[in-house]
Amino acid sequence: MKAIILAAGLGTRLRPLTDNKPKGMLPIKGKPLLEHLIDNLKEYGIIEIGMNLFYLPNIITDYFGNGEKYGINLTFKKEDTLLGTSGAIDQFRDWIGKEDFLVVYGDNFFHLNYRTLIDQFKKSPECIAMICTQHINDLKGKGLIVANRGNRILNFIEKPEYPEKYHTDLVNAGIYILKNKILDYIPSREFSDFSRDIFPSLLKNGLFMSSFIIKEPLVDIGTIEAYNSLK
Repeated sequence: MKAIILAAGLGTRLRPLTDNKPKGMLPIKGKPLLEHLIDNLKEYGIIEIGMNLFYLPNIITDYFGNGEKYGINLTFKKEDTLLGTSGAIDQFRDWIGKEDFLVVYGDNFFHLNYRTLIDQFKKSPECIAMICTQHINDLKGKGLIVANRGNRILNFIEKPEYPEKYHTDLVNAGIYILKNKILDYIPSREFSDFSRDIFPSLLKNGLFMSSFIIKEPLVDIGTIEAYNSLK
């Protein structure tokens, strides 16, 4: 299975740490965040990895090269303008081919058992998207997910102002395993976002999406406070 790491973000909330480097290149435990994500994928045999780039892309490409020294094959796609989390996938269509694939947000620090995720996905042939989720207490600034007892996703609420009104503590963890069919719902050459555009559209079309609850710790390093918590 192939994986796409989304690494185009500006890291605005992490300035001045990101004045001269992309947030995915910020060091954690002695190596860049992106290297941790790559190592985790490689551990489970996922060595065909794509990565979208926008902000200071040469810092990333110079560091990783084609991925050979890390035992993987890396394919980069540079964006002229930011395309969004799902818009970024459009430029990988030929690279993805006819396979199902993983999408990993490149600003989260975690270590996931991908084998369990993939095995569960294969048991649900009708599932177009399996979304990794977490139960958390602090819902501020998080994408909320409402799911039933069978883990079928019923609703997405992207970063609501008053999260408590939705009566859920389940949040989007930014790790997806997606059927190739989802490419039919991603517009070509335009901005789109998985949580705001694509996933709600799938629900409106009656397609089955599933929540896969992870227990592993996950830290979104989007703020200086969150990043410093990992030191």
